Amino acid sequence: MDKVTVSAIETAHKWTQEHPSVKSVTEITTVDNGCLSFTAVFRVPLPSRFSKTGISRRGVRANEEVRFDFSSAFPHRAPALRLRDDFPRCFPHISPSKTWVS
Repeated sequence: MDKVTVSAIETAHKWTQEHPSVKSVTEITTVDNGCLSFTAVFRVPLPSRFSKTGISRRGVRANEEVRFDFSSAFPHRAPALRLRDDFPRCFPHISPSKTWVS
């Protein structure tokens, strides 16, 4: 990847770390498909009745990992977002085709 693309990914990494809903962010790594990637753990505000178990009735966890995969076309192409394989896909705003890739 060229220096401009890497710099843009580093900026996205920094901004992700600074977001108040983000608990932690991994370092940037290269994944099998040649993309640069990092994973962020998001704090999900669950209803109080699920605070003890840390997971909702539908399977959403209080801390959810999201992997960001950046191709060499970034920032002209959005990163691919990957969720865990067993993340519930019953929500209309979650694309069922985007799954966690190990």
